[in-house]
Amino acid sequence: MRKNHSLLLVVALCGLFVLAAGAQEQNTAEMVRHNNAMLEKYSRSIVEVEYFFKIEKQSEVPGLKVRYLCPNCKNYHQKELSSLISSRQSQGVPGFVVGPDRILSVDLHLRPDWLERIEVVC
Repeated sequence: MRKNHSLLLVVALCGLFVLAAGAQEQNTAEMVRHNNAMLEKYSRSIVEVEYFFKIEKQSEVPGLKVRYLCPNCKNYHQKELSSLISSRQSQGVPGFVVGPDRILSVDLHLRPDWLERIEVVC
Protein backbone atom coordinates (compact mmCIF):
# COMPACT_ATOMS: atom_id res chain seq x y z
CA MET A 1 0.00 0.00 0.00
CA ARG A 2 2.83 2.37 0.85
CA LYS A 3 4.38 1.81 -2.60
CA ASN A 4 1.09 2.75 -4.26
CA HIS A 5 0.93 6.05 -2.38
CA SER A 6 4.56 6.85 -3.23
CA LEU A 7 4.01 5.95 -6.88
CA LEU A 8 0.84 8.04 -6.98
CA LEU A 9 2.70 10.98 -5.44
CA VAL A 10 5.55 10.68 -7.96
CA VAL A 11 3.10 10.51 -10.89
CA ALA A 12 1.15 13.51 -9.58
CA LEU A 13 4.32 15.57 -9.12
CA CYS A 14 5.55 14.66 -12.61
CA GLY A 15 2.20 15.75 -14.01
CA LEU A 16 2.42 19.07 -12.19
CA PHE A 17 5.95 19.64 -13.49
CA VAL A 18 4.84 18.90 -17.06
CA LEU A 19 1.89 21.29 -16.73
CA ALA A 20 4.11 24.00 -15.24
CA ALA A 21 6.71 23.57 -18.00
CA GLY A 22 4.01 23.77 -20.67
CA ALA A 23 2.56 26.93 -19.11
CA GLN A 24 6.02 28.47 -18.89
CA GLU A 25 6.73 27.71 -22.55
CA GLN A 26 3.38 29.23 -23.48
CA ASN A 27 4.10 32.33 -21.36
CA THR A 28 7.55 32.66 -22.93
CA ALA A 29 6.14 32.38 -26.45
CA GLU A 30 3.44 34.90 -25.58
CA MET A 31 6.03 37.27 -24.13
CA VAL A 32 8.19 36.98 -27.27
CA ARG A 33 5.16 37.78 -29.46
CA HIS A 34 4.30 40.76 -27.26
CA ASN A 35 7.89 42.07 -27.28
CA ASN A 36 8.13 41.71 -31.07
CA ALA A 37 4.85 43.60 -31.49
CA MET A 38 6.09 46.40 -29.22
CA LEU A 39 9.42 46.55 -31.03
CA GLU A 40 7.70 46.76 -34.40
CA LYS A 41 5.37 49.46 -33.13
CA TYR A 42 8.05 51.71 -31.61
CA SER A 43 11.16 50.88 -33.65
CA ARG A 44 10.77 53.86 -35.98
CA SER A 45 10.76 56.30 -33.07
CA ILE A 46 13.97 55.03 -31.40
CA VAL A 47 16.99 57.29 -31.98
CA GLU A 48 20.45 57.86 -30.55
CA VAL A 49 21.06 61.24 -28.92
CA GLU A 50 24.72 62.33 -28.91
CA TYR A 51 25.83 64.96 -26.39
CA PHE A 52 29.01 66.87 -27.32
CA PHE A 53 30.69 68.71 -24.46
CA LYS A 54 32.56 72.01 -24.28
CA ILE A 55 34.06 73.27 -21.10
CA GLU A 56 36.52 76.14 -21.25
CA LYS A 57 37.89 75.98 -17.72
CA GLN A 58 39.14 72.69 -16.30
CA SER A 59 37.87 73.73 -12.87
CA GLU A 60 34.30 73.66 -14.20
CA VAL A 61 34.38 69.98 -15.17
CA PRO A 62 31.46 68.29 -13.45
CA GLY A 63 32.19 65.30 -11.25
CA LEU A 64 29.70 63.09 -13.04
CA LYS A 65 30.04 59.50 -14.16
CA VAL A 66 28.39 58.12 -17.28
CA ARG A 67 27.58 54.51 -18.10
CA TYR A 68 28.37 52.95 -21.44
CA LEU A 69 27.98 49.52 -22.99
CA CYS A 70 31.38 47.99 -23.69
CA PRO A 71 31.48 46.52 -27.22
CA ASN A 72 34.09 43.95 -26.16
CA CYS A 73 32.59 42.33 -23.06
CA LYS A 74 28.94 43.44 -23.55
CA ASN A 75 28.77 44.77 -19.98
CA TYR A 76 28.14 48.27 -18.69
CA HIS A 77 31.07 50.28 -17.33
CA GLN A 78 31.34 53.74 -15.80
CA LYS A 79 33.57 56.51 -17.02
CA GLU A 80 34.25 59.95 -15.60
CA LEU A 81 32.73 62.74 -17.64
CA SER A 82 36.06 64.57 -17.43
CA SER A 83 37.74 61.80 -19.46
CA LEU A 84 35.09 62.15 -22.18
CA ILE A 85 35.64 65.90 -22.28
CA SER A 86 39.44 65.67 -22.40
CA SER A 87 39.35 63.09 -25.20
CA ARG A 88 36.71 65.12 -27.10
CA GLN A 89 34.28 62.16 -27.10
CA SER A 90 30.52 62.42 -27.13
CA GLN A 91 28.11 60.57 -24.91
CA GLY A 92 25.36 58.66 -26.68
CA VAL A 93 22.09 57.85 -24.96
CA PRO A 94 18.84 56.37 -26.29
CA GLY A 95 15.96 58.62 -27.16
CA PHE A 96 12.45 58.50 -28.58
CA VAL A 97 10.82 60.77 -31.14
CA VAL A 98 7.56 61.92 -29.57
CA GLY A 99 6.69 64.70 -31.99
CA PRO A 100 7.87 66.42 -35.15
CA ASP A 101 10.26 68.60 -33.15
CA ARG A 102 10.41 66.75 -29.82
CA ILE A 103 12.83 64.07 -28.60
CA LEU A 104 12.52 62.34 -25.22
CA SER A 105 15.93 61.42 -23.82
CA VAL A 106 17.88 60.83 -20.62
CA ASP A 107 18.69 63.94 -18.60
CA LEU A 108 22.45 64.03 -18.01
CA HIS A 109 22.05 66.89 -15.47
CA LEU A 110 24.37 69.22 -17.37
CA ARG A 111 24.41 72.98 -17.47
CA PRO A 112 23.59 74.37 -20.94
CA ASP A 113 26.99 76.10 -21.15
CA TRP A 114 28.71 72.70 -20.82
CA LEU A 115 27.17 71.51 -24.09
CA GLU A 116 28.65 72.28 -27.47
CA ARG A 117 25.80 70.63 -29.37
CA ILE A 118 23.31 67.78 -29.32
CA GLU A 119 22.86 65.56 -32.37
CA VAL A 120 20.06 63.10 -33.03
CA VAL A 121 21.08 60.02 -35.02
CA CYS A 122 18.29 57.98 -36.61
